[in-house]
Amino acid sequence: MDKPSLGEITFGDKDITKMSTDELAFFRRKNCGFVFQQVYLVDSMSVFDNVMAAGLLTNKNKKEVAEKAKEILKSVDIEESLWDKFPTQISGGEAQRVGIARALINSPELVFADEPTGALNSKTGKDVLDALTAFNESGQSIVMVTHDITSARRGNRVLYVKDGEIAGECNLGKYVHGDKERHQKLSDFLISMGW
Repeated sequence: MDKPSLGEITFGDKDITKMSTDELAFFRRKNCGFVFQQVYLVDSMSVFDNVMAAGLLTNKNKKEVAEKAKEILKSVDIEESLWDKFPTQISGGEAQRVGIARALINSPELVFADEPTGALNSKTGKDVLDALTAFNESGQSIVMVTHDITSARRGNRVLYVKDGEIAGECNLGKYVHGDKERHQKLSDFLISMGW
């Protein structure tokens, strides 16, 4: 979204720093999904329509988008009885899972998640992390920014960023619930980084 002050960003075989504003907007719609700490659902649209609207930005076939929206809402455990509700009528955890569905509706190559559990209680946060983990295990690439060690433990690869630069890296491998060695390895890494 921001232009770098120097260097380039290559995605696949394309240098996206050389794209026009319109080309970048199309690139983001097609290749990137965004999950925010504050969900930013459109309050005047139903849960289903929030997901549909994002899908219609890249696919004009309304029937195909509707089928994909149904499939993806089910995959994040949003019951059909909630699809006609407005965002203010569902819980924070449900809203965040709708946000995940919206981010994934266009089958992006990359999903950016910015503190996706930051505004949630621990149980609801776990549900959101479980949904993201399931998508990652099915092949979805996810870049998550977090200050929460519970969220960071879900990552296969953890980069520690300090003053805008990558200060260190910890490869944790595939997430396995209850892996105490994983927790210790990440804790030791974060302590070595001065966290």
